[in-house]
Amino acid sequence: MPGRQGSGLGHDAGATASFYNPAALPLVPGIQITGMHNRALPELGFSDLYYEFLGGTWNLGEAGGLGGNITFYNYGTQLRTDGVGNNLGEISSFDLAASASYGLSVSELFSVGATFKLIYSNLSPVGAEAEKGDGRAWSFAIDAGVLFTDLLPRTSLGIVLQNVGPDIVYIDRDQADPLPQNLRIGLSHRLLEAPSYRLTLVLDAYKPLSRYEGTFLTSLFSGWLDEDMGNEVRQVVTMGGAEFMFADLLALRTGFFYDEAGKVKYPTFGLGVAWTSYRFDLSHAYAPGKPYAQGTRVSFGLVF
Repeated sequence: MPGRQGSGLGHDAGATASFYNPAALPLVPGIQITGMHNRALPELGFSDLYYEFLGGTWNLGEAGGLGGNITFYNYGTQLRTDGVGNNLGEISSFDLAASASYGLSVSELFSVGATFKLIYSNLSPVGAEAEKGDGRAWSFAIDAGVLFTDLLPRTSLGIVLQNVGPDIVYIDRDQADPLPQNLRIGLSHRLLEAPSYRLTLVLDAYKPLSRYEGTFLTSLFSGWLDEDMGNEVRQVVTMGGAEFMFADLLALRTGFFYDEAGKVKYPTFGLGVAWTSYRFDLSHAYAPGKPYAQGTRVSFGLVF
């Protein structure tokens, strides 16, 4: 995901609002553009595993806000073999998604938004053995979000349902895979606020709504009931953090990622610099020696 530390579900999402919560779009001023590069799994030493993000927003005044983004995940090259291990050459794999979003303020304290995503997955240009299809597929998904601004004093709440859509079909429908549907909730609280500085605390959490049968709508309920409640709660992934912003020029960030079910836990650190229309962000996930370490993310931005 984009490299900005903090709650992207709230009004501070900036140019990444279409990725995190389209309901924040009418609150993002002007025109903003952001991009990010992230080398995935750097501890494994694969230079061709990386993630790219490009997003933007456009404030329409009382008519709301528009947004969009493109995400690209490159999985590198793999050796292709037949059933007895003969070398058949190499294949390249990647996933690509493009989205368009719209958000509208219903009142001063409440906004709504939606995102439409077009997804292309290229795992393999050929099938395996006697399979008729190949590892390429198209799909689509919808995100829907709401944002309560100042639900409590200096506190905002965002709720987003992500990746609501049909299964993605590679070989045939019997082997279709569900999209990674999630329910995300984010809280942000401005603990300190003064003309020259502010300190914001954030807490994000998401619950994967796994679906292997039924529709993507029934998974809203079955995603909480297909295992005992203890396991369901352990599947909730949480991210907490704090951002200190000085004079709208320098941001210092820290946070923590906690996934009990996946046994993934690490602290994060970030630095942001703003100068006139330019934005620069650097974030680092500190997990030395762990294959899931996300390393350093670099992002840039423009505000018009």
